[in-house]
Amino acid sequence: MKETNSKIADLFKPQSFLLFYLLFIVIAALSFSTTLPLKKPSLLSFVIIFITFPFYLLGIKLGKHVYGKKIPAFINFLYIGLLTIFYGLVLTNFYKFNFYLSLALCAVAFSFIYLVILKKLDIITSATKGPSFLFIVGAVFLFMAFFQEKGIPLLNPALKVNLLHNTFFGISMLIFIFGFTLLMPQIKEDKKFFLILIIGTTLFLLSAFRGSILAIFLTGIFIAYYAKKVDNKKVFLALVVAFLLIISIGYLARPLFDPLNLFLFRAGSTHVVFDDIVQKSMPFGYTHGTLFFQGNPRDFVGQEIVGKQANITYTILGAAVMDFGIIGAVLWMFSLGMILQIAYTNMRIKGFEGFYPLLFSLSLIFIEIGADPFFLFFFFIFLIFYFVKNTKNRYKQMIYKS
Repeated sequence: MKETNSKIADLFKPQSFLLFYLLFIVIAALSFSTTLPLKKPSLLSFVIIFITFPFYLLGIKLGKHVYGKKIPAFINFLYIGLLTIFYGLVLTNFYKFNFYLSLALCAVAFSFIYLVILKKLDIITSATKGPSFLFIVGAVFLFMAFFQEKGIPLLNPALKVNLLHNTFFGISMLIFIFGFTLLMPQIKEDKKFFLILIIGTTLFLLSAFRGSILAIFLTGIFIAYYAKKVDNKKVFLALVVAFLLIISIGYLARPLFDPLNLFLFRAGSTHVVFDDIVQKSMPFGYTHGTLFFQGNPRDFVGQEIVGKQANITYTILGAAVMDFGIIGAVLWMFSLGMILQIAYTNMRIKGFEGFYPLLFSLSLIFIEIGADPFFLFFFFIFLIFYFVKNTKNRYKQMIYKS
């Protein structure tokens, strides 16, 4: 008989994020006590991290308080406008598009997304045909990316850098993750569920990108957990599998040390980058918003902090501190706590196990690689769903009936 999750501790509620963050800090700290070639970080970088924890918990508390409150209709339009400007700037920086062209493209895209959610909200979270289509299209774009790069990064790690800037790969992740997240909660048969999870994870395993692999794998496992397909013991085993995936992929990509020492080195070197950011950015930031609008901020950090052309991870607080210092760090953690709590409460009340597992998975991935506009897109889309569902104005019911 399956263990009933309602009778045991919830391992993945928003508060548990801080435990995973602490685990990363411990691993990073352990790396500095080894013989690995790592610069010792300052105490200040650790202090900054712990200062943000109460603000994260405060965000959770506010998320509980505001959940379900009716939202004025103009908030929807203001939000879509802000997203349009933000991603217009991101597209301009990443693809070197004309800003007004980027703005127009984003305005059309977000207006379309908003209208689809507005008119088809209930269908989106209950149907399987649309998500299945996105799942397949995402896989097709993935192989188009491999074809364009003339190989598979898992078999040829040198291709990984090019894939990072491949438009087909970005589209494939975006479409596939949305399709996967919306499809998996609808699958009731356990064998079919885990078969699709294995297929999805394997597809992105070919890319050798740990972020995309873990986004698929962890989201699927967390959906299974909240759908009561796995108990605490099985989900712990799944996390061990995720850990082994991280070590294996990292070793295949850069076999600098043995797999375990490479894992420690990765955590330690990422914290060292964060420490360098802290030294350069305190108290009120260094780039003052420039990093926030980069299409790939890890490349920008490589140039500005490390001084070389490289894709550098910088921890979950790196971007916020580099742009806005300690104020950015506490506001970011406060916002993250609030959004995760709203998504968690929404899952518990509405019974749809899709969005929260995805957002929680991405938050865990952010701990090491740092937040970026691509993965933040999923948080922003969830908020569109939430705003539409909780808008005061009844104009949306009129649209439903039309």
